[in-house]
Amino acid sequence: MRLSVRNTAPGTSDLFSAADIARDGAGGIDQSRYPNCWFEASMSALAQLPRGQKLLADTIRYGLTGGYIVRFKNDGVEYKVSEEDMANSGIYDKALWASIIENAELKKFPNNAGANGSDADQSRLEIGLGSITGCKAEVIYPSSCDTQELSAFIGGAVKSQNPIVAATFGIPQLMSVTPLVIPSHAYSIIDFDPSKQLVTIRNPHGSRSQRFQLPSDPQHLEFEQLNDGLFKMSLSNVQKYFHSLARSFI
Repeated sequence: MRLSVRNTAPGTSDLFSAADIARDGAGGIDQSRYPNCWFEASMSALAQLPRGQKLLADTIRYGLTGGYIVRFKNDGVEYKVSEEDMANSGIYDKALWASIIENAELKKFPNNAGANGSDADQSRLEIGLGSITGCKAEVIYPSSCDTQELSAFIGGAVKSQNPIVAATFGIPQLMSVTPLVIPSHAYSIIDFDPSKQLVTIRNPHGSRSQRFQLPSDPQHLEFEQLNDGLFKMSLSNVQKYFHSLARSFI
């Protein structure tokens, strides 16, 4: 775990700077034992972006009596994360800030309670992005739109440096295709090459991510596995493998 702490004086409001978050980027996040990919993917997406890095940095401060205080946007609750909480949770992201925020998320959404909204009628992707950004998320369903609409949705977020996340179909829907993703799992969209129609996507499992390959595509026109949970996938495959996408303008 990287201890990139800026100032540890009690009551400090700028414990981490945006530059601290930027140094780690999405690579500071390694989801492990908790089924909170919907939140970790959002945090990973924000950690890649200048405005997102500031949002994450502003979320944490040092507690007056030790430990840390985390405040999520539009929440009004201070989530206290003690050193004991950190030890007991077994959360060991690469970056300390990521571990602190994830510990607070477990307090805000215990056993994922509330992860679908107060009326259980929202996408977890919406809730994940909204809890950090304080902004409403826009959701689309790739299999229900054409590649031009999908390209505009992804490209608009990437070009304007706003966070975008995606959730895969479940096992029944993916049984007929080559395994390239984890079913019912959330990912961050990191980049998009419109000329090649390739989307760069990150699994929040990071270095622990399962690796995949597409033997029928030796030139990597449709899929290419990279390191740290990253891979490139064509828009047509995004339509096959991903149930929904969500973006926020922050």
